[in-house]
Order: sequence, then C-alpha cells, then structure tokens
Amino acid sequence: MLGVALGLLLAWAGMCLSRTELLRVFELSSLDVRFRAEKPANLDPRIILVVIDDSSIRQLGRWPWPREFHAALLQALNEYPPRAIGYDILMTEPDEKHPEADRAMVELCRQLRCTVFAMARDRDARGEYELKPFEALAKVTTPGAVNAPRDLDGVLRRLPMRVLGQSSFSAAVAEKMEKGSTSKLPDILPIRFRGRLKDFRVVSAAEVLKSLQQRSAGQPESFPLKSFLNSVVLVGLAATGTDVAPTPLDTNSPLVVVHANAVNNILRREFLREVPRGVTWAVMGLLCAFIGLMTAVKRPLVSGILTFCVAVGWIVAAFWLLRGWNLWIEMVAPMLVLLPTFAVMSAYRFFVEERDKRFIKKAFRHYLSERVLEQVLVNPGMLRLGGERRTLTVLFSDVRGFTTFCEKNPPETVVPLLNEIMGALSVPIRKHDGTLDKYMGDAIMAFWGAPIPQKEDHALRAVRCALDMQAALRRIAEEKGAQGLQTLRMGIGINTGDMTVGNMGSAELFDYTVIGDEVNLGARLESETRKWNADIIVSETTYELVQNHIQCERLGETTVKGKVKPVTIYKVIGPKATLPRPDRS
Repeated sequence: MLGVALGLLLAWAGMCLSRTELLRVFELSSLDVRFRAEKPANLDPRIILVVIDDSSIRQLGRWPWPREFHAALLQALNEYPPRAIGYDILMTEPDEKHPEADRAMVELCRQLRCTVFAMARDRDARGEYELKPFEALAKVTTPGAVNAPRDLDGVLRRLPMRVLGQSSFSAAVAEKMEKGSTSKLPDILPIRFRGRLKDFRVVSAAEVLKSLQQRSAGQPESFPLKSFLNSVVLVGLAATGTDVAPTPLDTNSPLVVVHANAVNNILRREFLREVPRGVTWAVMGLLCAFIGLMTAVKRPLVSGILTFCVAVGWIVAAFWLLRGWNLWIEMVAPMLVLLPTFAVMSAYRFFVEERDKRFIKKAFRHYLSERVLEQVLVNPGMLRLGGERRTLTVLFSDVRGFTTFCEKNPPETVVPLLNEIMGALSVPIRKHDGTLDKYMGDAIMAFWGAPIPQKEDHALRAVRCALDMQAALRRIAEEKGAQGLQTLRMGIGINTGDMTVGNMGSAELFDYTVIGDEVNLGARLESETRKWNADIIVSETTYELVQNHIQCERLGETTVKGKVKPVTIYKVIGPKATLPRPDRS
C-alpha cells in the first residue's frame, strides 16, 4: 500500500508542477519533437504559395518592391482566378509617386473579389490601434489580421482566429475558399503543423511574373498559370531574414508557411486537440500506483523493466495519438513522475527493506545454504516470529570420543580443533540445503523442509547429508590421527514427522528452530546409535521416504524415552546406487 500511496502522491505533485512555466516550455518542446518526427501528410493540394524569395529579389531588385510588381503579380493570378488569395504583405499607405500602380491593384482586386490583404490590430497603453490596407484597397478586399503571438519560449505554435473583433488572415482566406469553413473555430487555433515551405506547392514570385511575360508574348509558360485556377494562393515573403519566426518545424520559418498550415487545418477540419488534464493525470495516477506497487513487491530488475516499459509505452502513445488522432497528451511531466516513483520506492526498499534483508543475511548465513538464503531474502516472512505445523526431517549428531580428548588437552588445543570439526560437519548441511539449527558442544542439530518447503525430498536430503558428514569425520580422524583422534566416531539420528517450526523466543531475541515430539524422537535415535553400534539410525517414517534410494537394515523395535509404544528403527548402510552387486557365482 505504501507504493500505491507514493505513486498517487507523486502523480498529484506532477499534475501541479506541470502548470509551471518551466515544465510548460519543456512540454511544448516535446510537442515540437513529435511534429518533426512526422512525414509531411494531409496537405491540401489546392494550397499554392507564391513566395518572394532570394531568387526573386536577385532578379527583380531589393525589397520592398514597387507597386507595379504587385499589380503584375495580381494580373498573373487574374489570368486563371483562384477561389481565394491571401496577400500576407502590409500595404498601409498609397504610393503617391506611382498612383497608377495602386489603381491597377485596386481594379484587379475588384475583379478577383477573393483577395484577403494583411492587416494588424492590437492594443497598448494608449488604446487600440491598427495597420490596415490603404483606403482604396481596403474597399475591394477583405482585411485579415496577421497577429502571431509567440509562446513562452518564443516559438510560434498558435494563431488567434479573431483579434479585437477582426477575423484573422488564415480564417478569412479559408472562408473565401469555402463558405462556412470557419464556423465553430476556437478563439485560439493550436496549429497542427503538417509541412515546411518545401512540402507545399511553392512557386517563386519572379517565376510567376516571368510566366506572365511569356504568356503575353505567346511563348510557353515556365510555370503554368492555369495551376492557380480554383486554388488557394498565399503570397508572402520567404527571402532570408524577412518576416520569419521559429516554429516547431523550422527555426526560421516564413510566416506565410504558418498561415498555410493554419488554412490547411481549417479546410481539412484537422485541429490539434489537447487531452484534458483530468484524463491525463487520472491515467498517470493509476500507472504511478502500479509502478509503486510493483517496485514494492518485485525485484529491482523486474520493477525497473516494468517502469521502462510503461515510460516507453507512454511516449509511443504520445506519438501515436498525435499522428493518428491529432491528440496532444502531456509527455514531459508524466516522465518526471514515473521515474521518481520507481527511484523513490527503490530507495525506500534499499534503505529500509534491504536493511532488514542484510540483517537476515548476516544472522542466517552461517545456518542456511546460499540457495536457501536467497529464497528467504525474497520472502522474509518465512522467518516471522511464531510457529507453524509442517512435516519436516530433523537430524541430530554427536561426536563420540571427543570428550575424552578434551579432558586430556588444554582449551587452546581443544577449541580450534572443535571449530575445525564443526566446520567440516557443517559443509554437508549447507550442501544439501539444510537449516543448521544449533551447535551443542560437539553435537549438531539440523532440519530440512523449512524455511524453504522441500516437500518431495527433505528426508532424502537429510540422509545423504548424514552420509557425507560421516565421510567428513573419517577424513578428519585420519588427518588428526597423530593427535589421538583416530578413534573418533559419530552417531546420527534422523526422524521425519509433524513438527512446529518458526522463530521461537521474544521479539528482540529469538531462534529459528523446530520443536515437538518428533524432534525429541530424532534426538533419542541419536542416543540409540551407541546401543545398536550403528553410525546412522533412521525412524520408520524416514525409511519409508528414502528406501528407494538408500540401502537400510532393519534393526528392530526399541522403546525410547518419552514414547510408550516401541518404535521401529533402521540402520543406514549407504546409497543404493553405489552398493556392490552380489557375487552370483
């Protein structure tokens, strides 16, 4: 539950932080990346850009041009009239030196009856002001506001559709092209950028004027003026350093290209829509809760992979929603929430839960094999205080003859030797995944089947361990024969039955051990080894579980302390697979 709560808390914090200007700038930049990742598509083929580019200025002279050039350009358009013309050039004052050029422009616009000329309207401390076409031109054309406010980072991504009551340039052009196309437009249009200048149908203004001259002279046109028929023509500047602005697709995009994208959006009814914040952060809250939960219960590698997959999935979804559905969903703030959810929860686990695991590892590494210990670390609840009833196998061993050796030698000799013997006898216990319960002088108690369940073979593991322990003691006796230990022997008793296993003691000090009547029987069987002169004695219950793998000899029945009824016991001889075959001769 802590992981879920942490995920929801970080999601709420992310939603609040996403409103800040800094994150908003990063989010807008991520939208630009999504735009740039797309190929040009869904561009209306009726849109044609007539641009006054570097080539036009080289051929016809520096900007601004004389009005007769504009009159000639309008004349070329009038040869095959478009359905809408957008002239993205401010002409606020009449040309007093060449009034005939102005009159020609006005007459051509009157004939075309589809021309929108650029204007600007704004408000400052002194009130509203506007820059509009000169009076004669304004009477025969439709004004369109070309106001283009930038976002926080200075990039142009949206256009107002109305400016102080005046229709925008893009909206006016689209309305000329298709009546009613501008109905239900938002006040601010987030532009769904589809193409750069090169992606539209583009022709240089100089090329258009050249084609007009060729047509007048009866020569083939280098650019077919017939292409303008029933089209949408946008005239604007595209020369280096003139009327440009940074856009998501270009750091210096001609503004006429921005208007072209806006007109394309309106005609295609293809509008960029931002996913409601409530929906975005509701989904993100669920994902953060999921990541928090998985980080709390799964291994770091697994939860890390899940976090990576969720983050990548969100990014892929952001690109897919834009491409397929024109939906803009936040990407930066969600990433800044998902990753900290994993990081904070992982840190908590490391400093809190991993601390507990380090304690368990330190406390139990001498009593459990590495394989068993790793499983316990995954589920520390196996070692909870208290007990549970399980069918287990317990082993008791006691080294015979060592007490006499202790009486004859000083502690400085006895203790190192005892430690060496106990160390050698402990190795088989860990090898066979047993739990080393305790050392009792020269005796050992161990059990199998807990904390890791070994339902199929805990008895067999215990018996095989006993055989390995006997082999280890024989090697020590041979090596230490010069010290008087050649007579060392060891009795081992093994019993299988229902026992209580768990942490026994107080919350501050406890032992992971087994108790019960069947445990006591295992200890009594070890004592019986002296009476029956056997190295390893097992109970009938244990024998029934290992008889297919271990060769045993039935010793008979015996009455042990604490039992009213006699118990059947067996002497372990060795693994069946290693016994010599009988001589049949």
